[in-house]
Amino acid sequence: MRIIGLAALLLLPLVSCGKKENEVLNEPIIHTFYSHIDTVGANLTVIGENFSKQPQHNVLGFQGVEVPSHRVSGDTLQVHIPAGAKTGKIKLKVYSKETFSEDTLFIVNGRFKRVQPIPIGRHDAIGFSIRGKGYVGTGSGTAGYLGDMWEYDPGRNTWVKISDFPVGALREGFAFVIGDRAYIGGGTEMGQLNSSRAMYAFDPTLRTWNRVADFPGVETRNVVALAINGKGYIITGFYSKQVWEYNPETNSWLKKQDFPGLRRSAASGFVINNKGYVGIGNHGSNPWLQDLWEYDPAQDTWIRKRSLPRYIGYNAVGFTIYDKGYFMNGNHNSRAVWEYDHLADTWTQKLQYPGEANGYAVSFVIDGEAYVVGGVGHNKASDQNWKFIP
Repeated sequence: MRIIGLAALLLLPLVSCGKKENEVLNEPIIHTFYSHIDTVGANLTVIGENFSKQPQHNVLGFQGVEVPSHRVSGDTLQVHIPAGAKTGKIKLKVYSKETFSEDTLFIVNGRFKRVQPIPIGRHDAIGFSIRGKGYVGTGSGTAGYLGDMWEYDPGRNTWVKISDFPVGALREGFAFVIGDRAYIGGGTEMGQLNSSRAMYAFDPTLRTWNRVADFPGVETRNVVALAINGKGYIITGFYSKQVWEYNPETNSWLKKQDFPGLRRSAASGFVINNKGYVGIGNHGSNPWLQDLWEYDPAQDTWIRKRSLPRYIGYNAVGFTIYDKGYFMNGNHNSRAVWEYDHLADTWTQKLQYPGEANGYAVSFVIDGEAYVVGGVGHNKASDQNWKFIP
């Protein structure tokens, strides 16, 4: 009898352990997860029901790649997105029971890296790059309008102050680069109600400014400025449809076919294969613009292209890396980076911008990497500088 009693006692822990391993009896449920756009290695938080209290028994699948959670607390579990994960619905397996998320997790490539901030924070500035250096200047800061210019060296990760913009303090100006010169102008000068028509050519070697032909159009605030095949283009701006072409060889402007979309301000653009792409922005009474238009300067024609799938606001940055165009950091509290493929006429949502700015930033591209500088962050002029590596 003692032997039987002892055997029974020895079996009790085993029975208890067996029940603990099968603690979850109901079907697991995934309510949501954060965020819906993420990268390999990132920490993903999943909210749901009927999780195991033991992290290793909550196994998540990412389109063929499975990994256990590393932390669980009540209705929340966390997991590191594994290498090989692909875009799709998330599978959750708790012991022998499985479920899938209703939403799709978008796995993206690319990353952001925070680099040296600009010494004076600003928004509504101008930005461009020449010969492997980035330039940011003018705009609005904590103390008001700014007229200073700064040169960024990505190799040294340093900023150097250079000669001020000739007209002094300016915001909402434009800049485009043709050859080894930047052409800067427009915007609103401090103390002036009307926008400026003055334009200057900047020589980065001598760091000098030279006055060139004034802009003849109707408006120079919040325009889209592009350089295509050796000429500069000013498009839209402060609720206009204007398109003007600047020829640096003749130092002259030529009126071109009007922008066919709605009149707008604070639109964005980029250039791919000698064609300009302009879209989004603010129409005033209808600010929810998501459209995109392709401009062929050789034919002086416009073609409607696929609209951005989601509204990101206006005063977003636009830039080109190799043969892809990008819009990001609009003022609608949108952090998603959108990539445009001109061959397929499709948009792909990429990773999220991690900075504090919410619109009104500037960007420039050096060696296939984009830098996003300044903007409005937490109701102040931001000094942040983020490098985007696609």
